Amino acid sequence: MLDHALEEIARIQREASASAAAGQDVSRSAWPMIIMRTPKGWTGFHLVADVIDRVPALGARAAHIRQLMIDERLRVRAYTREHGEDPPEISDWVWPY
Repeated sequence: MLDHALEEIARIQREASASAAAGQDVSRSAWPMIIMRTPKGWTGFHLVADVIDRVPALGARAAHIRQLMIDERLRVRAYTREHGEDPPEISDWVWPY
């Protein structure tokens, strides 16, 4: 599945590059979506902390980031419980272009 998505991305990039080189207008393509399954309740905050725990070279250098992620996860969780939805900075977030 991931291989298919990566092949599709490479194809889109090749076509866009060829079109641009030929002086053609390059339109935006629909990119394949990759959905990652994680254990129930896991968020990006959990993933960052888990990476820090699993990569020995990060250890003490990233301890403050790990704690920040834990604190942020708790803050977001409390907001969601109180308001019944994600905080605006999460629900309004879009990919920068």
